[in-house]
Amino acid sequence: MLRGGCGPSVSDEVDALGEDAFFPALLLGSPLGYRTEIGYNFWTPTLFATMVEQLVPAAFGAGIRSVVAPWVPDRPGNEALTEALDAAGGHSIFWGFEDHIPLAAASWDEHLVALPKKKRQRVVTDERRVAAAGVTMQRLDGAAIRPHIPRIAELTCLNREKNGAGENPAHIETMLAELLDAGADLRAYTGSLDGELVASCVVIRKGHRLLTKWAGFDYARLGERSGLYFPLVLNAPVRDAYREGLRQVEFGAGAHQAKVLRGCSSRRITTSLVLADAAHRERAHALLDAFGAARRVAFGDVVAPSPLPLLETTASGSACCSGG
Repeated sequence: MLRGGCGPSVSDEVDALGEDAFFPALLLGSPLGYRTEIGYNFWTPTLFATMVEQLVPAAFGAGIRSVVAPWVPDRPGNEALTEALDAAGGHSIFWGFEDHIPLAAASWDEHLVALPKKKRQRVVTDERRVAAAGVTMQRLDGAAIRPHIPRIAELTCLNREKNGAGENPAHIETMLAELLDAGADLRAYTGSLDGELVASCVVIRKGHRLLTKWAGFDYARLGERSGLYFPLVLNAPVRDAYREGLRQVEFGAGAHQAKVLRGCSSRRITTSLVLADAAHRERAHALLDAFGAARRVAFGDVVAPSPLPLLETTASGSACCSGG
């Protein structure tokens, strides 16, 4: 978590703290879903803070060296988590933005009309590129997804590899199979070329929301810039969400600027970390701040900050690089 985007000097400093400063760790949230979110109600506003007050010392007493909430979206109620972790000696920083579309229009067509002209033109151009590529798009629901799970997992992993990440296809296959077994409302938007599945995006319905997950593409067949991403991952789910009378579609953190240019709204995602060893907290908080600043630059949110000054306890010559 502290390594990405901060440069080798920050990695060196994290290494100097040693793995024992961080692990074993208690992770709050879903590693495969990139989401840390709490369940709450308006009648018990202080309950979650009370739970964290008890959770953190209990975790440290059991040998946990850090408690981390990596991906806390700025939704009502979630501030209780970050505030409680900060009060327990932790630190919270900017991780990124997640993009979403509130369904404020009466239909997909009215949604398009309400978009500013340039954003509407991008959406229309995206749709035309699918037709020009000869790709056939289809929606699969529930049990109809099951025969395609291995290919969906393969495509998703190709997408992760393209973006410098990795994942075991078996993890995705297991998750999808278990979600279907549990009766979850899943739909898969797929693209086929000459009868072969070359693109997919699995979407979960949760109440009045759609959450897009597990998008993948066969870049060897489609090329690096096929234009299929947005019709499959953004337009198709939003179009169906309007038909179903839903309230919002949530897309996660990828391709942020391009999604905004197609009508998405954004909200902040926060990372919070508490270390068991109070002696390491000051330096860890400084490194977190450097990471958060670099993430802001990566998301185009601020001008690149000045390099982080080192504490006296840090060896000379290992100043943090704020860029990434």
